[in-house]
Amino acid sequence: MPIATTEIISLEDARNRYAALIAGISDLDEFKARGNAYALSDDDQALYDDLMELEYLIGD
Repeated sequence: MPIATTEIISLEDARNRYAALIAGISDLDEFKARGNAYALSDDDQALYDDLMELEYLIGD
């Protein structure tokens, strides 16, 4: 069983990470829809999960 790792980041750092991740996505809405439907590759699904976590932390 994997061990969860807690990372403490500032709001500014979360916003910067979010901006860096979405910079490489051509159509964010389509990407999110595919991620929500689990229709992404493993790597893209991991990216989607990171995006959703950052949106939650940022409050978007």
